[in-house]
Amino acid sequence: MDIAKRNPQNPIMRPSDLKPGIEGMEIVCLLNPGVFRYNNKIWLLLRVAERPKQIENKISFPIYNKDGKIEILYKIQAITKKTISITILTKKNVFNRSRFQLILSV
Repeated sequence: MDIAKRNPQNPIMRPSDLKPGIEGMEIVCLLNPGVFRYNNKIWLLLRVAERPKQIENKISFPIYNKDGKIEILYKIQAITKKTISITILTKKNVFNRSRFQLILSV
């Protein structure tokens, strides 16, 4: 038996209703909502899942840099029959061409 009373206008909040907390990110989903009453008001708490905006042919993910700020790393993939090469570029090292490279044999 379902005792929850669902709002007929569900969902009441979508990822597009919120702004990402970090530039270059997008909100992909809202999770674990909880509603409570406090000081005669109804409050909604939820977890927000963000990720870097998707760029074709690149894999990107956020990391904390040495200054404690979030920076987005971009991976450029090159796949051949014998090896998979993944090059990781940061916004800073794109210009000075320093990079980390991981080559895996297939």
